[in-house]
Amino acid sequence: MEEPVWSLEDLPYDLAGEIFSHLQSPADLLHVAQASKSLFYIAIRLLYRNIHYETASQFFHNLPFWQSGIVLNVAEVPRSVVIGRELGQSLCLEPRTDTLPRPPRPLLSLPGVDAYDPDEESFPPTFTPLCELLLSFSKLEKLIFQQARILPEFHYFLGELPETIRSLVFERCSFLSRSVLPTEIPINLKKLPVKELCLTGTHAGRLPGNFHIPNNVIFNVQTLLASATTSTHDERPVFLDMYHILLRSPDIKSLCLDWNLACAGRFIRHPHLPTPAFARLNHLEVRFGVRNHAMWNAETNSAETKLFLMTAFARLLAPCDSLTELVLFGYIPGLGGNGSERPVLPALKSYTGPIDFLKSSLRRCEMLEKLIFPDTIKDIDAAMLRALPFNASESVHYLDITVEKWDSEVLYAVSMELPSLRVLKIKYELGYPDEVRH
Repeated sequence: MEEPVWSLEDLPYDLAGEIFSHLQSPADLLHVAQASKSLFYIAIRLLYRNIHYETASQFFHNLPFWQSGIVLNVAEVPRSVVIGRELGQSLCLEPRTDTLPRPPRPLLSLPGVDAYDPDEESFPPTFTPLCELLLSFSKLEKLIFQQARILPEFHYFLGELPETIRSLVFERCSFLSRSVLPTEIPINLKKLPVKELCLTGTHAGRLPGNFHIPNNVIFNVQTLLASATTSTHDERPVFLDMYHILLRSPDIKSLCLDWNLACAGRFIRHPHLPTPAFARLNHLEVRFGVRNHAMWNAETNSAETKLFLMTAFARLLAPCDSLTELVLFGYIPGLGGNGSERPVLPALKSYTGPIDFLKSSLRRCEMLEKLIFPDTIKDIDAAMLRALPFNASESVHYLDITVEKWDSEVLYAVSMELPSLRVLKIKYELGYPDEVRH
């Protein structure tokens, strides 16, 4: 019996798409799309797997594609969407017009025809059509907002995201919040299934009064927070802001946060922070407002402020018994005396951050294998002798350091204190090994 002859077009779209997955250039994918109708579908699925909308113009001119239904089940394709700064800033701006955008004209200088100017385009409000499009992506896994302005109404949208969503990223976003009583929080602000959460940004302000509640919202006397952890009689105001997203994410394994006076204040005052999810965190990244040792010791940074920041950070780390990776950007010297009485972060295996924090608070971490110090180490001998974990000679296998000037003593100090080291990376500001003369 003769074997059947199979062609590429006989394969399922997802499987055939893997054959062309190495193509990164849109031009290459365009050539694939022009080969046949089936390959057109494959190329479109590859092109729209990861979407980036930077401007309102890009979004609205691309919107007819999703509404046309040209490609079958194309809404199942997107896995990640990035909302860029300009589009993110327009989420809460007043619309300039209620008319649909006109098709762009080419940049040609023809008699009687004006050149197309993108600044002349006008668009309807962005928030609703963007949310509707994102909710139509039934297999969306990652959603990123860059420098967006987030209104309280946005929290309803988050609750409607598909169950496939695993990562929410808010990069330097501004959260406009209003306070509401716990009894006023609607029950459809449900928990989020995300595993990775990044919340970096600021509070641009608190809006007065009560924001508009959609007509289909059902109210419950028990809040989302109270039903999970506390009594329903807590009548303190709740702010629907970036921390409310954290409170609605009980399954997170990876978290990125800013850390300044405002953030520390929320962790000190809020009865539900840190959340129970902190006990199950594997990765924590914290970005401090204080950038370096000099800023920490500046006169403007009072002793009370320092103690407040360290005490609040100790509160944040207290439940993180499962944490395996800690990344600190900026500077904090320690936990205000709270890190020396008992082991902190007993499961920690990887640390990136200032050496002073390791010295004061993490020397009892017996499982530390990987150490990365981004800041320049001035005294390598002191660092090796007085800052490393107590059992570093046995546990540490990876070291990445920066020194001021190349010196053969660096290798000697490292080899003496870390005999189990397998990977060593040294960056130096002055000098090169091949220039050192003995």
